[in-house]
Amino acid sequence: MNRLRGSLGGVLVHLCLLAMASCTQPVAVHIVQEEGRVAFLRDGKTFRARGAGGQGSIEQLASAGANSTRTWKVTEATEGVLDEAHANGLVVAVGLKFPRVADGFDYTDPAQCQEHLVHIREVVRAYRDHPAVLLWGLGNEMEIGAEDPRPIWDHIERAAKLVRSLDPAHPTMTVIAEIGGSKIRDINRLCPSIDVIGINSYGGAASLPSRYARAGGLKPYLVTEFGTIAPYEAARTGWGVPIEPRSDVKAAQYRRAYTALTSDPRCLGGLAFVWGHKRQGTLTWHGMMLEDGSKLQSVDAMTRLWGGRLDNRCPVINEFSATRDTLVRRGETFTASISAEDPDGDELDYQYVLVDELASVLGGRIRTDSLKQYPEVVMAADQDGVTLRIPETSNNLRLYAMIRDGKGGAATASIPLHIE
Repeated sequence: MNRLRGSLGGVLVHLCLLAMASCTQPVAVHIVQEEGRVAFLRDGKTFRARGAGGQGSIEQLASAGANSTRTWKVTEATEGVLDEAHANGLVVAVGLKFPRVADGFDYTDPAQCQEHLVHIREVVRAYRDHPAVLLWGLGNEMEIGAEDPRPIWDHIERAAKLVRSLDPAHPTMTVIAEIGGSKIRDINRLCPSIDVIGINSYGGAASLPSRYARAGGLKPYLVTEFGTIAPYEAARTGWGVPIEPRSDVKAAQYRRAYTALTSDPRCLGGLAFVWGHKRQGTLTWHGMMLEDGSKLQSVDAMTRLWGGRLDNRCPVINEFSATRDTLVRRGETFTASISAEDPDGDELDYQYVLVDELASVLGGRIRTDSLKQYPEVVMAADQDGVTLRIPETSNNLRLYAMIRDGKGGAATASIPLHIE
């Protein structure tokens, strides 16, 4: 009897899930021309994508005025992301992973390519009817490291043709890292089944409209990652590590890029990077939020541009600088001064963190699991700055200032240090 009850319970759950699925219907998406500009047409309404990609709160993204987000690959979390996006009125550019040659994938091997197409077929069939699907993103920067990208574009075309046959209701897109070389012309020529070119661009995002035209751009494009300048684009110290912009400077870069993109009639919109926290370059370089979820000024900047609700403005660090040379010796005292303010007059909390430099800033692999911090070296810290003793280490260091307003807003700055 217990076994029968369990079976019936499973059947009932299955029937309930089927009933829930039948309540949602796929929504077709097309690309149209509207007053000389490209736009998405969905459920009878035209729109341009405004949003961000990352692991941050989708509900918070929606309240900021966004209408879209993206994923980079299909995982166990994909269905939940689609459901949550739909519940909050957002659509999703669903990413389909295409391996890189550097990771061992051979795009000239028919067997490997066929196996990959089987995976693509399964994924598209699984999610094509979800009402939150905006389009299919075939790959993300898979051309990086390939001496001859032609086999990659050939496989992209085969995959795009397959996706179109399985789901003619949603556009296809492939995402590339910037637009240098012959990428744009190659995709135009070799990938006729690709409807949209996705472009990840950082320091060059504001100039994309003119550069895309010069590169021979014919297809509509969507900027799938933009934000502050990337570490490899930043000025460097004498020992070769990038100088990180303050969070208010980053916010201005987000604003400048998005404003430029909205003026281009060939652009379908932009998705900021990264909605949430990410250790890449430094602890705070690309994240639009801190690890505890506190938002930074880039969130405020995009909220204003998206027309969302801005209940609390982030604090601002006007200056965070060393009072002496940043070439230091073990055991000596080091002091940095700070100047900060809050536009709403909130009382600020100051945190200073000394950490080993991330290997990624020098081109190595990111090792966040073994990242060493030195809380014991802080001798004094307040709203004017921090004094610390340089630890006994041979590693490059980075000193972070993180200030919070107690209402979910924050600001950051960092100073790289070199052990002589």
